[in-house]
Amino acid sequence: MKEAGISIVSNPHISLVLAGRRDAEPVRRGITRVRELVRAGVNVASGQDDVNDPYYPFGRASQLEVALFMAHTAHLTYPDELETVFDMVTINAARAMRLPRYGLAPGDAGDLLVWDAGTVKEALARQRPPAHVVRGGVDVARTTITSELTR
Repeated sequence: MKEAGISIVSNPHISLVLAGRRDAEPVRRGITRVRELVRAGVNVASGQDDVNDPYYPFGRASQLEVALFMAHTAHLTYPDELETVFDMVTINAARAMRLPRYGLAPGDAGDLLVWDAGTVKEALARQRPPAHVVRGGVDVARTTITSELTR
């Protein structure tokens, strides 16, 4: 797969829901061989296309949530592995889709999400919406979250 330039896209949400759904106990659980593919140098991306459909009613179109599910289901929870699962929904996904001008270099599209988090681990753990959505280099949406102590 690496030599052929084939990318693998794993959908951890749906793999957990559908794999083994009709099995008798014990029910199989799992996803494709993500860790093995990553170690072999294959481009592994992660995604979700199921938003409020008949067999997965919880989809939120959140790639940050997809990365968190991947961390759990692929057993990728060490600090460097968290960077890997984040890459699966960003850099690796763009590579799988062969997106031109993806990145943060001059001349790139300038499309990005900005989270209010100091690290990938913090962004994954907090699961907040993006603080900024940038399209074509222009801030097109903002989210602010306010917490108040009432006592």
